[in-house]
Amino acid sequence: MPSPAKDWQLHPPAPDASALAQTLGISAFQAQLLINRGIARVADMRAFLEARLGGLAHPSGLKDMDRAVALVREAMVGQTPLAVYGDYDADGLTATAVLVHFFRDLGVPALPYIPHRITEGYGLNAPAVERLAREGVGLLITVDCGIANAAEIELAQRLGLKVIVTDHHQIPEDFQAASPVLNPRQPGCGFGFKELAGVGLAFYLAAGVRAGLRAAGWFDARPEPDLRDYLDLVAIGTIADRVPLKGLNRLLVRAGLARLADSRWPGVRALKRVCDMGGNGAGVEGVAFRLAPRLNAPGRVGDPRTSLELLLAREAAAAEAGARELDQHNAQRQALERRILAEIDDRLAADGGTLDRGVFFLGGEDWHIGVLGIVASRLVDQYQRPAFVMNTSGDVAVGSARSVDGFDLYAAMKRCGHRFERFGGHTHAAGFRLKRDAIAALRDDMETLALGALGKERRTPGLMIDAEVRVADLVQGLFRELQALDALARAGTLEPDLEARRYALAEFDSERRF
Repeated sequence: MPSPAKDWQLHPPAPDASALAQTLGISAFQAQLLINRGIARVADMRAFLEARLGGLAHPSGLKDMDRAVALVREAMVGQTPLAVYGDYDADGLTATAVLVHFFRDLGVPALPYIPHRITEGYGLNAPAVERLAREGVGLLITVDCGIANAAEIELAQRLGLKVIVTDHHQIPEDFQAASPVLNPRQPGCGFGFKELAGVGLAFYLAAGVRAGLRAAGWFDARPEPDLRDYLDLVAIGTIADRVPLKGLNRLLVRAGLARLADSRWPGVRALKRVCDMGGNGAGVEGVAFRLAPRLNAPGRVGDPRTSLELLLAREAAAAEAGARELDQHNAQRQALERRILAEIDDRLAADGGTLDRGVFFLGGEDWHIGVLGIVASRLVDQYQRPAFVMNTSGDVAVGSARSVDGFDLYAAMKRCGHRFERFGGHTHAAGFRLKRDAIAALRDDMETLALGALGKERRTPGLMIDAEVRVADLVQGLFRELQALDALARAGTLEPDLEARRYALAEFDSERRF
């Protein structure tokens, strides 16, 4: 599938870039790049440039944090078994690993649970809850899921489990909290930053628990976990989930990429070696295009617990074997994608009329459910229109949808909610399940909505150009300036002064903000 031609759009030069640059002691070029990204005030620019962990918001700002900490402490004091229930993608896997490692460091065993994508589906499910109850779990903590599982939470509580939900997804319209919920999007939560990934919220729960235990004197005679140890996992999950790398996410990712250079976890070190990333850490691109796809691959074509076992591995030999297995799964995933995309290319070439539609609806009886979202994303990138891609075996179609800017996918699916058996997602991405005989009607409905929102003209993807640069300006100094600002820069170049970087990490604890 060839890459689409793009419409270049040049940012206009900012008239105050030079003055801002002089105030901050940076180049006008750097100031222009910041302004292009909506960072136009001196205070915001300075915060972006410094980006120290001491600037993280305190966990107590999250609604229900005090209740969640109380439940965890109660379980620890009473030696009540607890479980961490995560999603099967890289965000959920790393979030689960963060809390399991954290509780292990506290000397508290934590049972991890990751559902199977195909046999169990996304989020809490009743059989899993019943199984955990039979195994004696008394406290269930969800990560990257749970906000839409009211029935399953009610079941867990009937079975005697207490529940803490940590989930960054949109709040359902009929949401009613039946347990402590950590989600900055929920009504009444004054936490200023709303874009944390699931792993970011898991990290914040760990920070809140540590702060509560510290205040209670828990660590007077016990070692205190170092939260910086988990930051590489936080960075991986945050990058993989494609949340905006700004605000708290940028602070966490920046420090996490530095930590990734010397990870404590055997599984992360082994995965870096399999990805040929060396010992110097990685930038966002390395995480997004090397580490994250391999963590996601078993969940798409096999068992996601393979990835979790790698992240939780304690021995180097087991970690090396696990990393190689993930690499094999990733190769299998790539082969499945290529086969489906080749079949789609053949269909589109044979039926030119499909290219004139406002929405793609494509399905196959043997298309693997685990890769449909990636296939839909490729179609959106290529043709700049929403895409629904599904497995159509049997009477039920199960699939994934992706969208473009200007067409709110989740809102459109809500308007067509009667066509689905089940659906969920957000503006640009969603999953769904519907009767096979409802596909044609849904396609017509979506076509009408898409044409109304996007018009009939074929869209050309845009490529924003930050600034015109002369060939003579392409010198090493310019490259360093780009590295200093760009979220894709390697961790070692984000803060050239090694001592300054060490100070920033130490500051995280020395200020006792957590």
